Amino acid sequence: VYGSRPRTRPVHEIHLRLALLVPVGFVPLLAAWSVPAMALLVLPAGCLLAAFFATRNELAGMVAPPGAVVESVTWPLTAVIAGSALGAAVCGAAVERSGWRLATALAIAVAALGTGLVRGRRATLVGPSAAQVAGA
Repeated sequence: VYGSRPRTRPVHEIHLRLALLVPVGFVPLLAAWSVPAMALLVLPAGCLLAAFFATRNELAGMVAPPGAVVESVTWPLTAVIAGSALGAAVCGAAVERSGWRLATALAIAVAALGTGLVRGRRATLVGPSAAQVAGA
């Protein structure tokens, strides 16, 4: 859906909005009464994540120095994979200790922290101007 719609705002604004919505998209999971219900309640969060990652990759390519676009996309991907592994370990321990709702709440809290990071670094989400790239 994200890719099929015409863009009406700059990608950095869309990315910031998605960063704000991602934690909210996971909140309905706390109301799940069964695994099938959880599978349905996670769909909005998954859709938001897909668009969030798409904008993140696009921004990484936009702010990368010339000749480093591929590398600029691999570093955020590496961070996502490392964060997922750490999150799985922490949330797995939380599930064993206190149940899945605590693990879900932890995931929402970490997503909210990520939102704060994106918001705090929003000035760096805009690529260099053409004059800066040309060295003017």
